[in-house]
Amino acid sequence: MTQMYSYIRWSSDRQELGTTLQRQMTGAKEFAIQQGLELVEVIDAGVSAFKGQNTTDGKLGDFIAAVEAKAIPSDSWLYVENLDRLTRQEVTTAQELFLKLLRLGLTVVTGMDKRVYTNESVNQNPTDLMLSILLFSRANEESKTKQARVDQRAKMTRFPGFSASN
Repeated sequence: MTQMYSYIRWSSDRQELGTTLQRQMTGAKEFAIQQGLELVEVIDAGVSAFKGQNTTDGKLGDFIAAVEAKAIPSDSWLYVENLDRLTRQEVTTAQELFLKLLRLGLTVVTGMDKRVYTNESVNQNPTDLMLSILLFSRANEESKTKQARVDQRAKMTRFPGFSASN
């Protein structure tokens, strides 16, 4: 039976206390059943995708290395809730990661919209590739905005008289 690896990731302890794990697991389980795939969960708890920690020190990096070493078959499926689970890095870095996954032979599925990506499908329908670029760009911008807020709060804590207008 073909395996589908559900990559589940969140960045903060606060997210772990919420519904993120259950939400991501439920979508993957439903999709695996519908497609007749054996589900394997890969969880990166509290691991950031903004600086690529999940690909260098996290389970996603381990997964990719296992596919490259042929410990995981290259015809496996990789399920993510949304492409921003894979990475929130700059769009060119994100696109390189995405294309690497596809070139390894993996089928990438996004649960949010049930979109299925393969190397062949993006070559036949470049609109899917363009869509992925837009989604990666949005994810990176969102993370930059969050980082700016965190930096602003840190400045205000260190310098109590500091305000955004200073």
